[in-house]
Amino acid sequence: KAVTIPNGVDVREYDGCRSKRKASSEEVTIGAVLRVVPIKDVKTMLLAFDLVKQSVPGARLKIMGNCGENPSYYEECLELMEELGTADVAFLGQVNVKEHFPDIDLLLLSSISEGQPLAMLEGMAAQIPYVATNVGSCRALLEGEAGDSLGSAGTVVPVMNSEAMADAVIRCIKDPQLRRRMGRIGRKRVEMYYSKSAMLEAFRKLYMDLGEEKEA
Repeated sequence: KAVTIPNGVDVREYDGCRSKRKASSEEVTIGAVLRVVPIKDVKTMLLAFDLVKQSVPGARLKIMGNCGENPSYYEECLELMEELGTADVAFLGQVNVKEHFPDIDLLLLSSISEGQPLAMLEGMAAQIPYVATNVGSCRALLEGEAGDSLGSAGTVVPVMNSEAMADAVIRCIKDPQLRRRMGRIGRKRVEMYYSKSAMLEAFRKLYMDLGEEKEA
């Protein structure tokens, strides 16, 4: 009696978000689209980035999303950054991610709980690979479900494991061709399985079926 309708995005809206920059293994901008709240486990992301920075000094991290929902947690994140002494981390607050995606080489998701992250679909539509924790539908989005042979659009890592996240990020940074391949696969997966038109059609069909049952 339950129907699962996956999220969907219009990939055409992200055509202008593809990076025009030459892929580098030294100067890399990492992004995250999230609310700065405990469930997103931003602290693990910051710990991971600190490890990345030690291996790739030219790495930068842009965190995009609401910083005011949990001010005390945001302050704890800032204190952690100060304690680590990590440079090149920017909390941008609420922004239009489409304006920043062209500068992003890799996206991160460090949540300890998720459903089916819309932010991940948006990044995939923009051909940006992901390193994400193994929560909710993240593995299915990045690696595909049964019958999907496209390949991997990113890397899945354990929850609350900054070392594993850092290792995955560094591996992606060091292999620009891998990042490009994952980005293309992500875009293709969204086109095939997570389009906005398919989502709307599924809702339309559900409402029509319910209406017919009511009339009967």
